[in-house]
Amino acid sequence: MIFTGKMNDLNIINAQIPINDGFLKVGISIKDGVITDINRPGKLRPSKVTIDADGAFIFPGFLDSFNRIRDPEDAIKSIRTYIKGGFIGAVYTVRCEDDIRIINEVKKFRFGFLIDYRAERELKEKYQDKFLYFRIKSYDDLNELDKTGRNKRIFIDISDIANEVREEVKIIEKICKKALQFRHVHVHPVTIVQGVRMINKAKKSGIKITCGTNIYNLILNEKNAALIPDRFKNGLRIRAFTHSMLMVKSVRGGSIDVLGTGHSRENHLASSSNQVLFNLVHKRKLLLKSVVNTLSVNPAKLFFNKRARVDVGEIADLTMIRMSKTHVLDGIYDKTVPRNVFSGWTVYGIVEGVIAKGNILYLRGEYGD
Repeated sequence: MIFTGKMNDLNIINAQIPINDGFLKVGISIKDGVITDINRPGKLRPSKVTIDADGAFIFPGFLDSFNRIRDPEDAIKSIRTYIKGGFIGAVYTVRCEDDIRIINEVKKFRFGFLIDYRAERELKEKYQDKFLYFRIKSYDDLNELDKTGRNKRIFIDISDIANEVREEVKIIEKICKKALQFRHVHVHPVTIVQGVRMINKAKKSGIKITCGTNIYNLILNEKNAALIPDRFKNGLRIRAFTHSMLMVKSVRGGSIDVLGTGHSRENHLASSSNQVLFNLVHKRKLLLKSVVNTLSVNPAKLFFNKRARVDVGEIADLTMIRMSKTHVLDGIYDKTVPRNVFSGWTVYGIVEGVIAKGNILYLRGEYGD
């Protein structure tokens, strides 16, 4: 692909992009919202604006696959929190055309949407390629899936009922059996490795099924969460230490397809989840490739119908992360991070910039227009 024009809109110099298990030092050019060149420093055409990444990593823009946003007002109010956390987009559940209209009016931040299964039939038929969001309240609610019709894409939210390990096993077992009748089933949040294994067994048998978990399920466990105030843990499902470590291994091995935050207007998890996740990269428990796949590549394909790559010709949706110094998420000295379950944690992944469609949404403490 050849791009013409004398001047770029934006150049990012002295950047690093992840390549497999390593990285490559490059400069990146952007024009009209598209990456036009990736080259050695000094080889880029001049630009109107230049960002010196100073060794920071450039990732395909992060996308949140799971949250607790339940109306358009919450969605709009959460945008800055998401951007601060390194996200260029998030999945949102809609119930009517007005919900879709409101989020489509947001031009720079991306909202992918699911259709509430209780929505009007006309809405579900109009957007039949979207996932139907199905939030179950009891084990028997899974029988409602039989009424949705075959050849549907179903997003099953199990967060309300799978409190005990054996309960989650029982639910996922039933979901795997029912998944045969649908075009695609996605299960979230899976918090135990037994559930991940059942879903992967179903995948290998030819069933179209994927799964996700929340970032805090990889980080928090009964051991370290004991020191966190209860008001921050409200609504979070926290497992034993062994479960969280096995879930990390599942992400690293590619058995878990996507990661979400479980963000709500009350818990502010979108602001800090990604930054804490990079602690696992720092400790070499996760690979950069695992982060890219679960936060960018897979959610883009599943929920946004787009590709997520840092490459020439791709849309310039980018997240800039610095991993060479530490930072404390306290919510006191750093007022841009609201108090939440991770307040006081030292992190090794600092969000320095967020670029969506070539627009600078956030850069080192300053928000774009």
